[in-house]
Amino acid sequence: MAGIITNIHFGKLFDNDLRLLKIFFFVVEKIIQVFIPKVYDVIKKNSIMTNYFCPPWFLTLWTNVCPTFNKENTPFSSMSIIENFFVNGWISVIRAGYTVLKYYENDIWKYPKEDIMHFVINQLPTRDLLKNENFETFRNEYNKSRKVIKKELISNITKIYCYEEKNNNSK
Repeated sequence: MAGIITNIHFGKLFDNDLRLLKIFFFVVEKIIQVFIPKVYDVIKKNSIMTNYFCPPWFLTLWTNVCPTFNKENTPFSSMSIIENFFVNGWISVIRAGYTVLKYYENDIWKYPKEDIMHFVINQLPTRDLLKNENFETFRNEYNKSRKVIKKELISNITKIYCYEEKNNNSK
């Protein structure tokens, strides 16, 4: 187990400068910008930054908002994300975030700013996804995300972040 945690670089999330976490925020923002422009427009218009709603996804692997085990015999739980995380690494956490945002793409803009923030941070993942009738849609969207969100994409976005960081530090 310790080897798995080491290979996934989980501890790097907690480095002093939280650089890995910042990279993940940047990656999620760019993915939203490119692949879910409706959501991107809403969060930008309302000055909601990814570092407002993404930290729990990465720091708790979704356990803060999704039940660890299915108490109500529902098919969605953070345990499925955690299992996927151990197999595929951080990309599974990013795909889950993408999938949840994609799932609510047509609803998110209906809320006023203060409600959008609350919705995105506290309710987004669990609101309807825990219902059995919605899980199949979620699973299908997650499977589609495998075609969109690939390791190469995340690697390239990370390179952009590092390039921008380097240029900002040299000024």
